[in-house]
Amino acid sequence: IELGAKYEKNRFKADATVFYNIGRDIIDWVMPTGSDKSQSQNLTSLNTKGIEFSANYSPKSTFFQNLSFSYAFIDLDKEATDYDSRYALDYLRHKMTASLKHKVYKHIHATWQASYNDRNGTYTNLNKQMVDYKPFALLNLRLEAPSKQFTVYIDANNITDTKFVDFGGLTQPGFNLLAGFRFHLTKL
Repeated sequence: IELGAKYEKNRFKADATVFYNIGRDIIDWVMPTGSDKSQSQNLTSLNTKGIEFSANYSPKSTFFQNLSFSYAFIDLDKEATDYDSRYALDYLRHKMTASLKHKVYKHIHATWQASYNDRNGTYTNLNKQMVDYKPFALLNLRLEAPSKQFTVYIDANNITDTKFVDFGGLTQPGFNLLAGFRFHLTKL
């Protein structure tokens, strides 16, 4: 069951959605406490409710090009009690993202993105202990130089070098740089 609304006026756009998902015969891979092997388990029912909201503004400015914000909240009616859920119960309870795109020089622009992530659930660490996921915040930057034929970009990810564990109990990389280019294909 989902209900949503959209609003658009001039350079501003916003949308909001609320939902309720009724799940039956949901199967998850779980690892019981003290075990080192996962097994499938039928959770029978798993009801999900949540909200999503996003807003986007593109000002008439030669410097600022775009400002956006999004937020999502999800809640399930079941918790993992004596096992480590591998999929169904390890979900992002809160995810908030804000981004700002601005001109740097001529055709070069920068996009800053800040996010806050709070994952529900637990994971099994290297010492075979069940550990709760900790919330984390990230700051990323993309410098981009587009042209008609291609776009060159440099990404600076996790600028604050935040140490965090995400889905599956996997430790994520700290600060890293990526560079690349995209070719723009035209119709033949």
